[in-house]
Order: sequence, then C-alpha cells, then structure tokens
Amino acid sequence: MNKYNQSPWQRIHQMGLIALLSADLPIDQLLEVEDALLAAPVLVVALPLGHLEASAALQALRQRFGRHLLIGGADVQTQTQATAAIAAGAEFLLLPHVNVSLINQCQMHGILALPTVTSRDAAVTALQAGATALQMPLQFAPFSTRTLNAVGTVIVMGAL
Repeated sequence: MNKYNQSPWQRIHQMGLIALLSADLPIDQLLEVEDALLAAPVLVVALPLGHLEASAALQALRQRFGRHLLIGGADVQTQTQATAAIAAGAEFLLLPHVNVSLINQCQMHGILALPTVTSRDAAVTALQAGATALQMPLQFAPFSTRTLNAVGTVIVMGAL
C-alpha cells in the first residue's frame, strides 16, 4: 500500500515516532527544521498549539510539504484550538488528557485523536468516546499488561 493512501494511524505506526516541533521558532526556521527532518526521513510531526502563530505554522507546513508529511497538532486543550488546527490542515491531534468533546470533534472531522491516558479508567473513557489510539507516558506504560491488551492500540511516549 502506498504510504500516502494509509490512514494517519498506519503512518504513525510505520514511522514509530512523532517529532514534536518547537512552536517558538519563526515559520521560516520551522520550515528549515522540517526540511532536515524530511531528509532523515522523519515523516510525522506535531506542533504544539499554545503559540499564537501555531495555526499559521501548521498551514505553512501543510502548504510546503503536502502529503509527504503527516502533520498534527499537539497539546490541544480546547475546541477552538482543535477547530483552528483542523482548518490549518492537521491530520491528527495529540490531547494532553481525555476530553470527550475533543474526541467527538475529531471524529466529526475524520481526524485521528490521540488522548493521553494514565489509568485504565481514562483508557476506557477515551475508547468509549471513540478514540482508536491512545498516548501513554512512559512511566505509566506498565500499569497493566491486561489493560494494554484490552485497550488495543497504544502509543507509549518517552524520550529516547
């Protein structure tokens, strides 16, 4: 299957990582950083949405790299941030916690929502809300092998 025909989850899983870009960089420097990442190749990136220029940066990444790069928004905490990220071309959103309304919003727009879970209850809530993949901070990953098996798809986050 052509990588451009794969779902966002398949592309993330195949890449094995999501590069988190700095939202503090000016857009021209951000594009230079992504040029280098793309050459590596790192083909999945997320940009934190707390910065004022985040939507413009997402849009610039989308325009420059098109389908060659899977682009998401990170640290999405409000529906306003989610709406702006989706409008700017984000294909997935990294949520810092389980937020049912944001998961629902992503579903309505066909966007992959990746909520962060730190317990079995949070994982169950996210999955019941429609999340198809979860983030789990490294320190919480071993909270239960049975839970991980029951949940299905999990992304374990951590520094390498």
